[in-house]
Amino acid sequence: MNVGFINIYPSRPHSFHAAFLENQCRALGYSTHFLECGGSLQGCYSKLNRPGGILRCITCRMGRASNYSASEVHEIRGNLPIEVLDPDKINKGLISSAVTLHREEIESNYFTNKKLTDSIDQMRMNYLRTYYSTLDLIEKKQLQTLVVFNGRIDMTRAAIEAAKHANINFITHERTFMGHGIQMHVNENILGLRDRIALNTKFDREYLTSYQARLAGAEIAKRFLGTNFLEWRVYNAGSRTLSTWPTNTTKEKILIIPSSRSETGSHEDWETPWNLSIDGLDLFLKAVGANKDQVVVRFHPNWIQTVGKSTGRSSHILYKKWCEVNGYHYIDSHEQVSTMGLIADCDVAILNGGSAAIEAGALGKKIVSLGPSIYKGASFCRFYETVESIVNFSGFDDWISEEQIIRTTLRYVYTTLARFPQYFDYVRALKTTEFVAFEGADPTRFESMLKTGAVVADDASVGLPQDEEEVINLIFSRSWERLIELAPEFNNETMIQQNITKHFPYNLIDKARGHFKRGDL
Repeated sequence: MNVGFINIYPSRPHSFHAAFLENQCRALGYSTHFLECGGSLQGCYSKLNRPGGILRCITCRMGRASNYSASEVHEIRGNLPIEVLDPDKINKGLISSAVTLHREEIESNYFTNKKLTDSIDQMRMNYLRTYYSTLDLIEKKQLQTLVVFNGRIDMTRAAIEAAKHANINFITHERTFMGHGIQMHVNENILGLRDRIALNTKFDREYLTSYQARLAGAEIAKRFLGTNFLEWRVYNAGSRTLSTWPTNTTKEKILIIPSSRSETGSHEDWETPWNLSIDGLDLFLKAVGANKDQVVVRFHPNWIQTVGKSTGRSSHILYKKWCEVNGYHYIDSHEQVSTMGLIADCDVAILNGGSAAIEAGALGKKIVSLGPSIYKGASFCRFYETVESIVNFSGFDDWISEEQIIRTTLRYVYTTLARFPQYFDYVRALKTTEFVAFEGADPTRFESMLKTGAVVADDASVGLPQDEEEVINLIFSRSWERLIELAPEFNNETMIQQNITKHFPYNLIDKARGHFKRGDL
């Protein structure tokens, strides 16, 4: 089989992951080819998102995946055919990049906001060049599949759209949520939910082994202790816990923990029938007959943080105005108030896809998600994704038990930690950007994904009813330190580390990587 690798933004650790996957291809006897940016293109996502101009090109050249390999390298060409893609198709392919660049919260503004449309215009030529260069490589090298980093951001999106047009399979990859392994998707970009939902649903009903439960329990405990250092961002560390709930109410205390829509907006798996997340909240709060003194809204800390060149101002303004109009108490983004303390005090947590559902589930809270999320399919959370489902809401009394919420949260955490990520035991994170890989991984796992078009569980083993009890009881009693003590240690004493290093002179750069910000080199 002939496989093309496209890793246009080779920020750490994605080029390492691509090198590992190329090794799997070689073990299968596949031929591999790389398509990369030569550094002469203008208006790419990286240059629009961060300052530096030509420095961004140098960064990409230093970090690119082909520096690990001796395979044939092709560069994106500048010439285009006379007839090119319809502008609407290009806009659709680039809108996710533009929305993320400017962190735009209001979906109805996507194609009318001048900042967004200007960014689309700036990225348009590179999108086309990548699209047709990918088609050209597929044809010339008779590629049967592509391996693409991300698949959502501008040129990477162009690559997978070219694969669709050529009717070949593709795999997209990303860093995993909790660190170890590689996040992989077949024939969808890294926001796709198809295989996540399938695995969440399948293993929601299965008991964990004692080993699995202890591993997942420790991962939960890390979030409460603030030691989940392998996750990309850790928020709210060191914040104070309020002594009492911020409002006076005799009814259910409702905590709303919103997330930005800017990274998932425009993706079909994340669509909702409401234009704004606050519209869904209005519908739900009306359906449950909530009074304003029941509601507390915790603004996301990153709404006041700069990511690239943009802030979360769009989300912050939207939610602040909504709270003020409706008289809802809110905790602003800059306030050093513990979100976990608020979750511990609430009765109901309402989210729109955020990871705080894990903490809420571990504390046995009733959780509502107004829209899809990566934990869809897991029963610790109830999903309301249509107007009809909200109108027919049956009340908070008709809910699974606190013990069952904790149990299914634990199972979900193991699925997202070690079932959905591929090669969990063979690609290990030392830091958020530094990985090692070990010999012994089964390359037919990669082959199977291409043949079946689906991701299968990296660990499909299940346990017995009694295997979960020790960890469930410790979570119920909030014994976080004890859960850490019980965590199984990764034993690599008998494993042989793979020699995945860049060739000279780029291998010298890796020695200085720890001094750079995440995402660089």
